[in-house]
Amino acid sequence: MAELKEYNADEYLHLHIIPHENTFLREECGDWADYLRQPEKYRVLAPKELLKPLMDDGGFRSVLEYLRERTNNFI
Repeated sequence: MAELKEYNADEYLHLHIIPHENTFLREECGDWADYLRQPEKYRVLAPKELLKPLMDDGGFRSVLEYLRERTNNFI
C-alpha cells in the first residue's frame, strides 16, 4: 500500500469505481471501509459520478467517447 509521504500527499480518498448495474460487486465492497484506518475517506462511485465534471466540459468529448466504447456504455 502506498504511503502518503511517498506521493507528497496531504489528503487522499480511497475510491472504488463500480457501475450501479454491478450490484454484486457493490454489495461485496460494502464492508471494505471497516478495514481502513479512516473509513470516512472511502467512497463507492459509479463511473458517471466520477466523470461528471468532464461530461460538462466539451473539451473532453473524444476521451468520453473512447471510454464509452471501452466500457460498453457504462459511462
